[in-house]
Amino acid sequence: MNHERHYIDGDQLSQEILQRILSQIGVKDNVAITIVHNGTIGRRSVAFCNMCKATGVVLLEAPLIKNGTDFYLMALIGGVIAKKYNSDIFIHTNDKALAKAAINYGAMNLYMVEQVLINKDQKYLSNEKPNLIS
Repeated sequence: MNHERHYIDGDQLSQEILQRILSQIGVKDNVAITIVHNGTIGRRSVAFCNMCKATGVVLLEAPLIKNGTDFYLMALIGGVIAKKYNSDIFIHTNDKALAKAAINYGAMNLYMVEQVLINKDQKYLSNEKPNLIS
């Protein structure tokens, strides 16, 4: 099954749109959702979090974003994307550039993990040291 990853910039979406997205998620089969957010999800964050729980959405709170140099947040989001590559992932943040960098970082990590596993298999099969330098 091919899953899509979605990016949500919460500062540009109304609460009604977020509610509609969550309600659409709730009627799908075999879809896992993770929302990475920056510690605050708007003024109605409690209601939003309750809606997420009701629809089986997982919320992952990341450190507050202060500026675009918060690489820890990028690494955290990227790690989630790399581990949950078969899930729909919603990122709620006030820093679009940082979130896009995190998505790219996660995709890169996923690719690197696959390459390492392939190389380990080749080493096992051929009994030779894998060449990890390209």
